[in-house]
Amino acid sequence: MSVSVALLGGIIIAVATSLNLLVTGKVTGWSGILGGILTLDRKTLRSNVCLAAGLLLASLYDLQYRDGRSFEDPRRFSEGLSVTGFALAGFCVGLGTRLGNGCTSGHGVCGLPRLSVRSLVAVLTFMLFGILTATLKSHSHFLSDPAPHAVLRISWLSSDQFAYFLLFCFAICVLSNLKMVLDSVISLLTGFVFGIGLQLSGMTSRHTVLAFLTLDPKTWDSSLMFVMAGAVIFNFFSFSSILARPAPLIKSASFGCKSSPKTVTASLVVGSSLFGIGWGLSGICPGPALANLALGHSAMLLAFFPTLIAGNLLGYLWQQSFGPTKSKSK
Repeated sequence: MSVSVALLGGIIIAVATSLNLLVTGKVTGWSGILGGILTLDRKTLRSNVCLAAGLLLASLYDLQYRDGRSFEDPRRFSEGLSVTGFALAGFCVGLGTRLGNGCTSGHGVCGLPRLSVRSLVAVLTFMLFGILTATLKSHSHFLSDPAPHAVLRISWLSSDQFAYFLLFCFAICVLSNLKMVLDSVISLLTGFVFGIGLQLSGMTSRHTVLAFLTLDPKTWDSSLMFVMAGAVIFNFFSFSSILARPAPLIKSASFGCKSSPKTVTASLVVGSSLFGIGWGLSGICPGPALANLALGHSAMLLAFFPTLIAGNLLGYLWQQSFGPTKSKSK
C-alpha cells in the first residue's frame, strides 16, 4: 500500500471521529460501542446501534460494488491461525479492551490527539505486546493449524437482506426517540465513513495488520504507521478546535471525554497488555472485527467474535464487582 493511500485512510477515519465529536460530543471507540450494545446501556444503545449499522453497511457496500476487495477471502482470512487461536485472541481482545477502556480507535485515534496520558500508556502497552506476540508467533508457529471448517463462509443473509435489516434497525432507533434524529443520522454516517476509512487503510485485512506488527525486515509493512499518523495529526487540530467549543452542535449533549478518567491504573495496563496479545495473535481489533462480520467467515462468526463478546462481558462483570468506579469505555 502506498503512503498516500495509507494517509488518506487515516484521515477519513479521523474525519468520521471528528464529525461524531463535533455533533454528538462522543468519542468513537469501537470497544466501548460494542460494550454498550452488549450491556444494553440505555444512555448509548440507540447511537451505538446506529454506529454499528453504519460500519456494517460500509462492509456491504464494498461487497456489493467492489467485490469485497477490501477484505480477505475465507481461506486467506483463516490462514496461519487455528480455531483455538481465533478463540483465544477474541477473548483477549474482548477482555483487554474492556479492562483497558479502549482500543486502537478509542486510545489511538481519539485519545492521543487529546494528549491523554492514559491513552499514551495504553497505546505503548498494546503496541509492545502486539509486536512481541506477532513476532514470536511468526517464528514459533504456535496455534497455526486451521481446522477444516475455519475456511468456510456462512451465508446467513444475502447482502441485500442484511442491508435491509440494518436499515430497519436504524429506523427503529430513529423512531425510538424522534428528538434525537440528528444524533442517530450522524452516528450512522460516522460508522459508514469510519468503515470506508478502515477498508482504504487496510485494517480490514488481518494479514496487513500482522505484517505491520511482525518485526521482520523481509515482510514488514509500514503502511499502518502512516494510517495512525494521518488520523492522529488530523484529529489533533480538529479535536482542539472542537473541544474549545462550549458544547457540541446538539445542545443537549456534552463532551464526555472532558470528564473521562485521567489516572493510569493497573486495570489500564493489564487490559492493554491482554488486548495487545490478542491483537498480535489475530491482527484483529474491535472495529475491524465488527466490519468483518458482514463477510460471514466461520472463523470470525464461530470462534473470534463469540469469545470477544464473552471476554467483554467478563470484563464488565469484573468492573461492576471490583472496579473502583464505573468508568466508561472509550
